[in-house]
Amino acid sequence: MGIVEYILWTPLLYYCAVALWAIVDGEVKRVEKYYQLSISTGFLGKSSISLDYHFFRSPLATSQALRFWQWAVAVSSTGYVLALIAVPNIQNYVFNWVVYAGGEVCTLGK
Repeated sequence: MGIVEYILWTPLLYYCAVALWAIVDGEVKRVEKYYQLSISTGFLGKSSISLDYHFFRSPLATSQALRFWQWAVAVSSTGYVLALIAVPNIQNYVFNWVVYAGGEVCTLGK
């Protein structure tokens, strides 16, 4: 496998997935407070519209969402944290890259 294939399959897919999930996570955090105001059993303004989630620290946003019972934000933030932490580790063990170095076959990730 050449360097171009390695770059295209290893980190580029991960960066695209995390970037897309970050966009989804940000939109869910932005819209959820207005959704809570719009439903009849929703929250008051002090626990919905005045609520600003921690965008730079998603684990804090997850705990804040659980405290205010906003499940969409909790799931979205948890997914974002898992995408940042777990996916690279899983990706290293799922894909077994074979590299030819010096006439020998070497496997990456083992």
